[in-house]
Amino acid sequence: MRYIITNPLSPKSCQKLFKTCKYFYSTNPIIFIDWLEWDRLQRNFQTYSLNYVIIDVNNIAYKMWLTKQLRVRSVTHPTAVSQLLNKVFRCDLSHLCIFNQKISFNDYCILVNGGNIKHFEMENVEIRDENGNLVPLEIILEKLPNVVKCAFRFEALEEYNFSSGTSKKMAELPPFKYLGSFELYGIPLCHSTKYYQKK
Repeated sequence: MRYIITNPLSPKSCQKLFKTCKYFYSTNPIIFIDWLEWDRLQRNFQTYSLNYVIIDVNNIAYKMWLTKQLRVRSVTHPTAVSQLLNKVFRCDLSHLCIFNQKISFNDYCILVNGGNIKHFEMENVEIRDENGNLVPLEIILEKLPNVVKCAFRFEALEEYNFSSGTSKKMAELPPFKYLGSFELYGIPLCHSTKYYQKK
């Protein structure tokens, strides 16, 4: 029983458990949020799921299950996403848009868990591995097998090292069968597109 409570298969099954008995919620308090966004004025997260409630992630007793969309655009709070994930039970996102953030590769894997991302945007986001190195673009893309629209912007990240080798590795990834739009901004001219044209 404890395993079922702490490892629900889906938001629907979890909500059924909570409706069946209050004990389940008290044991593993989770709220379900389908749209969460960083509020630049309040400097905290705001959910459209609960009538525009501001959520102070540093002062909540429950975990959040993000089920649809997360948007974070913050110049003054580059660790907002990492702080948020400390209070996230699970992500089943289809839309992920992050700007001006610094996150670990483990955090990134949590965000794209399940490979259900359809709409993906990242602008000036540093994703680093456990050794502090920037994660290559092809590794980031590998976690998005079902993406439909994808955009990367790197204008302010001079440390990212793009080369013709980067192009080749990206082209060697399995085909993105649903991809309709792919955009790259702020990359050097040596990043060749010929590999994509062959594919």
